[in-house]
Amino acid sequence: MAVIKDKILVIEDEKSINYLIGTVLTANGYDVIKAYTGTEACQMLDAYCPDLIILDLGLPDMDGVDIIRRIRGWSVVPIIVVSARTRERDKIEALDLGADDYLTKPFGGGELLARIRTALRHTRTQAADPGLARTGIYRCGAGLLLGPAVLGNLLSGVVIGGHHLENLALHQTDFIEHLSEIGVIVLMFCAGLETDINELKKCGKASFIIAVLGVIVPLIGGGAFTYWFLEEGWIGASPDSSLFIQAVFVGVVLTATSVSITVETLQEMGKLKTASGNAILGAAIIDDILGIIVLTIVTSLGGGKATAGDSAPLWLVLLKIALFFVFVAIFGYIVYKFFKWWRQRDGKGMHRHAIMAFVICLLMSFAAEYFFGVADITGAFFAGVIISMTQEDQFIASKFDVIGYMFLSPIFFASIGLKVDGDAVMSMGWTVAVFAVLLTVIAVVTKIIGCGLGAKVCGYKNYQCIRIGVGMISRGEVALIVANKGIEAGLMSSAVVAPVIIVVIVTTIVTPIVLKPVFMSGNKTVSDVPTTSKLVENYEQREEIGKTNR
Repeated sequence: MAVIKDKILVIEDEKSINYLIGTVLTANGYDVIKAYTGTEACQMLDAYCPDLIILDLGLPDMDGVDIIRRIRGWSVVPIIVVSARTRERDKIEALDLGADDYLTKPFGGGELLARIRTALRHTRTQAADPGLARTGIYRCGAGLLLGPAVLGNLLSGVVIGGHHLENLALHQTDFIEHLSEIGVIVLMFCAGLETDINELKKCGKASFIIAVLGVIVPLIGGGAFTYWFLEEGWIGASPDSSLFIQAVFVGVVLTATSVSITVETLQEMGKLKTASGNAILGAAIIDDILGIIVLTIVTSLGGGKATAGDSAPLWLVLLKIALFFVFVAIFGYIVYKFFKWWRQRDGKGMHRHAIMAFVICLLMSFAAEYFFGVADITGAFFAGVIISMTQEDQFIASKFDVIGYMFLSPIFFASIGLKVDGDAVMSMGWTVAVFAVLLTVIAVVTKIIGCGLGAKVCGYKNYQCIRIGVGMISRGEVALIVANKGIEAGLMSSAVVAPVIIVVIVTTIVTPIVLKPVFMSGNKTVSDVPTTSKLVENYEQREEIGKTNR
């Protein structure tokens, strides 16, 4: 089983000692980051979020105790002091300020390694309780619905939205609408940041085939079923586009996959670093990219409010999409070179890099929609993909994760719930309920069939095919982002919004429930062999950084 290497920041001004410590740590499986001054150390802390710090007190530009004081103002990362200061009061001062251990020079490599293992073990023990950050307790305070936080925000909006309580009308304001627009752009930018292009190339054809069939089967199944209901008039359609385009768009919504719930469940079971786990993670990332491409084509062809009713010729739409991807390639190369040049010459910290990344995100979102007629979230997604190829990607992702998780994401998901017209849904009667139930069944079955068939084609065993198919069921926030774009473009009626939300809720809750017995059963004689994957390691590393920042 692959092991994620702990990152250790060594802050030592004497190059010979710094080199010696780094050599010992590297030989024992640690990733080493070196800093020779206090200023450089502060920059490294922000950029790399180390798992442990080894600190010399006698630095040339500031005292080590000041660094301890600064770190303890915002982080609980373990600190081991390695110093030539042997006086008792120096040790007491460092330990009282927050150092976890104190080792005097000279010291042995074995003793240092033992103290590192102890400090990391204590940290992991304290972090074993994940707290309420991921429980997603229903934010209205009604009940104890345990699940992703997105469900609590979403249900809050559904419960209070679209109803008239005597003289009180609860509805979405312009302020919430504008904030949710920024929120969806940030969410798609973060989704792009989680995409590792270099590692996707190594996933091989298996993940690609699984993703392709996992997009095609739900697209056809969901689209055909929705078209049947719309054609028969059993559910209300949007007047801004054709029934065919609206049906295809619902199919596009069902192509989405939100793998975070699956990954967390597999991590708990210790099954993420298996052949099935690797296939799920790789296919889900490719699935997002394919879904964005399909979304771009459908929204560009759909007409509706997004294009003020003027439907461009097919050849022109496809030409604009092709030019957009050419723009992404050229602009991405320029941005990559710029960040590389900036990193070599900038000595003022990493915070400005996050600001510049956000500027690039907004510019690409604007350019995608204004110049190429492509959805703004597509521009934001590929802006994230571009930034993910730079060396600052983890630092930038950690900064966006905080504002997204705490502020923008809850507003966006609650705003989706507010868009459900409760009175309109109730007036439709039983047909909406039937449509919602059948659409949910189709969403689950088509993902299992599509991804499972793709896995079977690639030579996976039957029990692995079922595991991969079940692992790709969850739609989560990705489906909501796509649905929101359809609402704005007039490609989805208010009567369809509620069933789509039900699909998201059910698939998100069902996935971890079904995943555990599926992974525990199967072939009893042949285990799902643990396998090394840099893609999984990168995902887990981002998750650890996210937990640290939250």
